[in-house]
Amino acid sequence: MKNSLFIVVLLMSLHLAAQKPQTDLEKTFTSYQTAQLNNKGEDAVQYLDSMSIDYFKMILDKVRGADSVAIEALPLSGKFNVLMIRHLATKKEILAFTPTTMTAFAFNHGMGKSKLEGATLGKAKIKGNNAKAPLLENGKKTDTQYEFNLEDSLWKIDVLPLMEESEADIKAMINGKSENEFIFDMLELMTGKAPTKAIWKKIK
Repeated sequence: MKNSLFIVVLLMSLHLAAQKPQTDLEKTFTSYQTAQLNNKGEDAVQYLDSMSIDYFKMILDKVRGADSVAIEALPLSGKFNVLMIRHLATKKEILAFTPTTMTAFAFNHGMGKSKLEGATLGKAKIKGNNAKAPLLENGKKTDTQYEFNLEDSLWKIDVLPLMEESEADIKAMINGKSENEFIFDMLELMTGKAPTKAIWKKIK
């Protein structure tokens, strides 16, 4: 009897242990999703991994110091992010930004919200400290996949693959326009104000 009870407890423990990573991933995703959809960018940033923060540090460096040549050399999504921050934020805000506060600012102005409304996380494939899980819409798998990295025992979201997907989405929407025409049209649509040539200048 004691042996049978031990086996049952052991099997239950193994089952719960197998479920835990998926539960933790869903908790990270749901927390990030809730923060994003409620315009709480400062909370959403907490769920990003270190590689994502490094990416936004690079974007902030470009926002402050890149000229038009350096901006044009960026991938389309990077160019959009740099010009978006320059268009939306004041000089004082830009000079005061850290990578995390700039990212929170961008989140609160729409970045990263695409496809999150009503979405859930599918079953993850976990390999060591990395996990990948499809985004579900109405319970059905979409082409969007979220990647996570385990950092300090917490699952964090890697947004770099999402940036690559965003780039493909933007290119599909350009519809005959140049990249810059499309970006400028989007920025005007976001703010009701057309960007000026000053958007290409370094922030001094």
